[in-house]
Amino acid sequence: SSQVLEIVPSILSSPRMANFHQATWAPETSPSYGNEGKTYGTVHEDYVGATWESEENWVPNASVLSVGCEFIGTFVLVSTMCCVRLFGDPMWGGSAVAFAFAVLVYACGPVSGGHLNPAVSATLCLSGKLKSERAFVYILTQLFAGFMAALICGFLLRFSDVPMGPVAPFGWWAPVFVEICYTMFLCFVFLNSMSSSRNNPADDNSQTYGIAIGFALLAATTVAGPISGAFLNPAATLGMGLANGDMSTGWCFGYCLCQILGAMLASLLFRGVRPEEFANGGRALPEERMANYFSPLGCRLLSELLGSFALAVTFGLGLAVLGTPSTAWACAAIVAAFVYSLGNVSGAHFNPVVTLAIVLCGRRKISSNDAMWYGAIQLIGGLIAGIFCSNLRSHGPMANKAFGLHAVMGHSWHEAFVAEMIFTLFLVYVVLSVATSLRTHSATQQNFGLGIAVGSCVAVGQVAVGWVSSGVLNPAVALCFAMVGLISPGPFTPAPFAQVFLFALAEILGAVIGCLAYQATHPSEFIRGKEGKATVIYS
Repeated sequence: SSQVLEIVPSILSSPRMANFHQATWAPETSPSYGNEGKTYGTVHEDYVGATWESEENWVPNASVLSVGCEFIGTFVLVSTMCCVRLFGDPMWGGSAVAFAFAVLVYACGPVSGGHLNPAVSATLCLSGKLKSERAFVYILTQLFAGFMAALICGFLLRFSDVPMGPVAPFGWWAPVFVEICYTMFLCFVFLNSMSSSRNNPADDNSQTYGIAIGFALLAATTVAGPISGAFLNPAATLGMGLANGDMSTGWCFGYCLCQILGAMLASLLFRGVRPEEFANGGRALPEERMANYFSPLGCRLLSELLGSFALAVTFGLGLAVLGTPSTAWACAAIVAAFVYSLGNVSGAHFNPVVTLAIVLCGRRKISSNDAMWYGAIQLIGGLIAGIFCSNLRSHGPMANKAFGLHAVMGHSWHEAFVAEMIFTLFLVYVVLSVATSLRTHSATQQNFGLGIAVGSCVAVGQVAVGWVSSGVLNPAVALCFAMVGLISPGPFTPAPFAQVFLFALAEILGAVIGCLAYQATHPSEFIRGKEGKATVIYS
């Protein structure tokens, strides 16, 4: 031990170790991710394969460091999940898991990529962002870490069982749907925010990846947790199942299958919305071409469909299926996550009245023809979400309770109309100001505040006037609610689709007033010669 105490200080103070620490926090391109741009997830290549030649030249092997980060991060994450499921507050426990994931991604990302989830490693491998050999090692490490975390928590906290499977009164297909859907959302956000070369150019990396990923998990734990437990992670699922010693129900393996299927779907959708990541012989386009890349209309429409569906299904699960007061929190989180993920693909409107306001403000942000396609696909996303939510609602705790698109708690239609108009005005004004204004004095092209700003507007509207009009602020979400009211067997307000037009009228009027307010307060945006490029929101 005395020899160790003499050697360790000399190792830590050696010049090579100092260089190693610098390299750890300045990640470079690595063949393990297989793309052209610098991305988070590997230590400096110079140190890969280093050996123990002497104290003077010793440098840790990069693979060992990556595996160590994945083990520590997954262990802490699964430990948090175990404790939350047994002792945490049902309303805020999911927030603890989501924020733990977010900060662990920031902590482990520069070294290992901060996957901490076999589904994430699998989707990166399927998308060509991680070599299969490293993905295999990562997945084994994560599974072992999850098992050890569950085993140790079980021994120290003296529990014998973590509930797994459908939460009463839901049937088997409800947890299958939410585990597939929200694992897909989580992996998709991870791919776009952390592994996309276009979101992370070499000299201007995004710093919002941890927030986006954590918010995606936050939305899942809020609205999927009361249905399936929102595991979304095979390391946690298998770890808790094996540590409990009870695999007889089959839900442990069923959940893992759902999560892997969600990862596969996320990879397919990532390829659909970002073909530029694979246009150079299976690799990303060079940086000089990526900087001026403009997504084809089909990719932008797929982006809008996914974002609108994610928002509407989260809104529908929260209010129509569960009736949870945390719906505003979940909707804000999913909007922020998808805005950060898809902002430079389609502009991340996810709302027909936002698209309308951008068209009305001109400045060549989006053409009228594209805007019509945007509006149509956003409404289709809401319609699909409504079909899923109505089927889940018929087997959930709200099945026999009144629900529909209408003024709530005894308020009149006039009050609901004004409430929707005012807070849609608020949403549109913020989006136009934060997302479409030219930023001439910024040292970065990244719009770090956009996702938080838009998500916060959604949350503010729901909290402020949710007790008057449900705080919809979006015709696509209104259409989702109308579908639930039409299909669900419980009591609902008559003529649900007629109400969609009333809500949409209030929201359109709010968007028009918001557009006029923006023009009045941002006159420099409309001076001849200062128009933005012919792109969508990110100008």
